[in-house]
Amino acid sequence: MDTYSNASAFTRSVKALLATGAKPILIHFPSIQEIGQRKEFDWESARINLDRGKKFVKEIEEALGVKTIGLIPYFPKNIENLLSYFADGHPNARGNELYADALVRALLDLPSIKERLRQPRN
Repeated sequence: MDTYSNASAFTRSVKALLATGAKPILIHFPSIQEIGQRKEFDWESARINLDRGKKFVKEIEEALGVKTIGLIPYFPKNIENLLSYFADGHPNARGNELYADALVRALLDLPSIKERLRQPRN
C-alpha cells in the first residue's frame, strides 16, 4: 500500500469515526530509539523512506483534520538508564508509567482540555 488515502478500509473507518461527531486526537507514541534521540518519527531507524513516512503522517492528519501530537517533549530529558524502562523493546511497567505520564501531560496541554478544566463542574 503506497497511501492510506487509497485504502478503502482506512477511508471507511475515518468516515465512520467522523460521522459520530467525535473529535479525533492523533498521538505518536515514540519508540525507545526516538525517546533516546529525542526525535519524533525516526523513519531511518524504522527503515522507512523519509518522504514516504512524512506522506503517511500527512495523509492521516488530513483525513482526520488534526495534527499529530508528539510525546517527545513530554518525556523527561536525559532519562537515566532508559533501557531499564523496556523489556525486549517494549515498555515494561516502569516504561508504561513513563508513557502514561507523557500522555497525560500532552493531553492537559491541549487547548480544548484546558478550556474544559476551567469550566465549573455541575
